[in-house]
Amino acid sequence: MVQKTHPYFEREIAFATKHQKNLIVEPLFREQLAATVIHAQVDTDTLGTFSGEVLRLNSQFDTALTKAKWGMAELGLGLGLGSEGSIGADPVLPFVNSDIETMVFYDGEKDLIIEVSEKFTEIVAVKIIASRATDLSQFLARGDFPRHKLIVRAHKPNNKETLVKGIGEITELRQAISQIAEQSQDQQVVIESDFRAYSSPSRQRNLASLSKTLMSRICALCPECNSPGWGKRIYDRGLHCQDCYAFNQAAVHRELLACVSCDYAVIKKVVATELDPARCEICNP
Repeated sequence: MVQKTHPYFEREIAFATKHQKNLIVEPLFREQLAATVIHAQVDTDTLGTFSGEVLRLNSQFDTALTKAKWGMAELGLGLGLGSEGSIGADPVLPFVNSDIETMVFYDGEKDLIIEVSEKFTEIVAVKIIASRATDLSQFLARGDFPRHKLIVRAHKPNNKETLVKGIGEITELRQAISQIAEQSQDQQVVIESDFRAYSSPSRQRNLASLSKTLMSRICALCPECNSPGWGKRIYDRGLHCQDCYAFNQAAVHRELLACVSCDYAVIKKVVATELDPARCEICNP
């Protein structure tokens, strides 16, 4: 636990969530800060849903920050938490799904933002097109059903799309398939993982892991100004190609750890001193 002089010791912190994410982080904040995380009853689904009824219009960071501010406004508190995730095919690793999570702590009194993001590949994410007669035994095993809940939607909706979320029993699943198939032009349904936090234990584990990273940042004070949030990663960019000496502005030279309040930063590591010709736009266009 931090010292009692820490700015956030024994404070109240708002967490706007519809899907019980507050229960994941609350024990950690109580243990490390003696702080109380209070659930803010705000409809965060209006900012976007995993199931696609509402498209997210802003970045993960902006959405998480908006949630934190909404929770603070709802409860009249000066501190807030918000989180936002994105789950799908990994942009680099083939045949792998990834869960990219962002969590934000916002101090409205100081206009101070502490943000952490991380990619996790340990996420249960399954999807299948099925009919009433489809044998789902292998699919349900891969989807860790019923621990991980499911969504059923029409494959080709007749009119307005209807979905059933949070399915956690086999009889409930069969009923949903039968009901939704009637609303599909081809009598088929899409069955997929429900990624809402209270429906996905594997996502819960990822959020718990990320909250520990966030807590480490909150507890760490800047060596220069003593502000919480020390350890923000920033990058010093710009390298010359070792062959043609052309300058690449985007290439990372050094990784630094920085303060979120003042300009103080220290070098964590030197990533490279020259640009590999294989990454040079002149040598390898």
